[in-house]
Amino acid sequence: MISSQSTIQVSITDSSNQIMFNMENIQVVHN
Repeated sequence: MISSQSTIQVSITDSSNQIMFNMENIQVVHN
C-alpha cells in the first residue's frame, strides 16, 4: 500500500516536471 502510493506520487511529480519542461520549451520557441 505504502509503496504503491509512493510510486503514484513519483509518477505525478515526473508528469508535472515534464509538463513544466514542455511549457518552457514552448515559450522559448515562441520567443
